[in-house]
Amino acid sequence: MKQTKKLRGSSLVVTVVIALVLAILCSSLILLAYYNRQNEQTSDIEFRLNNNIESAINLVLADSIIYVSLQTDRLDLFQEGNDSVVISRRLWGLFQVGDINAFYGRFSRKKTFFYGSALPDSLNGCLYLADHQRSLSLVRETKLVGDAYLSKAGLKAGYIDQQGFSFDKLIEGEIKISNKALPGLSEEVTGNIKNLLGICHDTAQTKGMQLYIDQDSIFRSFADVPLLIFKSGKTILENCNLNGQVIIFSDSILEISSTAMLKDVILVAPSIRIKEGFRGTVQAIANDSLIVENNCFLDYPSSLILQKRETETLQNRLIIGEGCKISGIVISLCDNDDLYKSYIGMGAKTIINGVVYAMGYLNLGANVTGTVLTDFFIHKTPSVIYENYLADIEINRKKLSGFFLASPLFKGQSKKGILQWVN
Repeated sequence: MKQTKKLRGSSLVVTVVIALVLAILCSSLILLAYYNRQNEQTSDIEFRLNNNIESAINLVLADSIIYVSLQTDRLDLFQEGNDSVVISRRLWGLFQVGDINAFYGRFSRKKTFFYGSALPDSLNGCLYLADHQRSLSLVRETKLVGDAYLSKAGLKAGYIDQQGFSFDKLIEGEIKISNKALPGLSEEVTGNIKNLLGICHDTAQTKGMQLYIDQDSIFRSFADVPLLIFKSGKTILENCNLNGQVIIFSDSILEISSTAMLKDVILVAPSIRIKEGFRGTVQAIANDSLIVENNCFLDYPSSLILQKRETETLQNRLIIGEGCKISGIVISLCDNDDLYKSYIGMGAKTIINGVVYAMGYLNLGANVTGTVLTDFFIHKTPSVIYENYLADIEINRKKLSGFFLASPLFKGQSKKGILQWVN
């Protein structure tokens, strides 16, 4: 009789374990393939969204139009119905803001940024002095580095208190002939500045936007609508943190304490005073006076803007104290036919990194890394005021970074780029 071979009972357990291990391995391989596929799809979506963002940015930077108010366009990038972008552009003070929302199917990504332009040829020198048929005199340790646009009367060494010019060369660059007026500015940007100042004086407009906020901290995204805050009477900003798309209007004096933390905020008032020790990023726009006290630091991209009223006959003033550092644009604006024009004064040991544009009189005690444009220079001593004299200052165009981007305020700009990413 043939004997049947018997298996031990543990064999079944081993078989079940092996089957279970094989099932786990197979499931793991399937899951691995699934997640790998998901990762590839995610990477593809990320790649498409990034491409859409880059395409939209290139469209924004290629556009030469200055959009004062909000302009929004929706584009189907490749005419396939899957890739689209919503592009919004507008002015924020002197600078332009681009807001891009890119879509691929049901996925989206957003980017918001300030963008600007390289300086035009007329600002490629260190100095532009309008031609009023008067020479420019240099005294003591004054240093000009870069080309200079001057009147036909040219450049010469001068004397103050029996002290002459300290160097062998008057300028490290070429001398070119300037025009009777300073280089023209964009009507869209200057018009926007006038509109903002007009809000302070037009009570009919401000009635609909009065918003009194007592919060110590406010953040307003540039992807949202601007937050407009109107204040009546003398206003002091202190012990507060304001960040983003916020405009503070005042119909009187606006004072900024050193305890205020401001970033990318616009300040608009007839008179603005920034107190000693303040640090932040602001665009300050005033009619009558704009004063920055000693040891203040305004980070890039900041701007100080003095816009004279057409009906004003007295000279308005923009004063920057000693030991300040300002990165951006300092500018005074008035009519070309205004006899009194505007006055800008800058203290010693102050550094301006960017552009100074003075329609009127500039008392330059600061060193400028960039370029200076003005109708007249003046230099004050305790007993005498000298016209078109520079003493103990440096204007150095070559030290200005090649990546510096300015406002569309200046006509003739070409190459555009992203100035700063914002939230």
